[in-house]
Amino acid sequence: MSDVSLDPASASSAVDLSIAKALRADDAFKATGAVVVLGTPSADQAMPYVVVGEGQTVPDPADSYDGSICYPTLHVWSRKTDFKECKAIAGAIRRLLHEGELDVSPDFRVTQILLEHELYLRDPDGQSKHVPMTFAIQVEPA
Repeated sequence: MSDVSLDPASASSAVDLSIAKALRADDAFKATGAVVVLGTPSADQAMPYVVVGEGQTVPDPADSYDGSICYPTLHVWSRKTDFKECKAIAGAIRRLLHEGELDVSPDFRVTQILLEHELYLRDPDGQSKHVPMTFAIQVEPA
């Protein structure tokens, strides 16, 4: 699967790439049947899937370095009639990332990962279920 081109020198891009890689390698996540999409899904993307790539980054300066806090928002999408599939996918993501570890890149080191929130939504199309999940990931130079 080809991913969008991201600058690995950017903390936010490095975090996005490492999240996608970690999800694709995780057996519990793979068991959900969800596909990881880094960037924008195609119009005919089969569900369920998780979109990685949105978020924000804020400075987190310290005495001896300039760190960042990255807030990636992962979007879980499903078309099942209830939230069971979305909750299973979100649960696998939460177990992998919350208070977990990420191998970001040679340029950055993750010092903490916390789940900020996950919200279960019915899409206005009346069929899709959507779970945005935002994490706070503290990153410092390696």
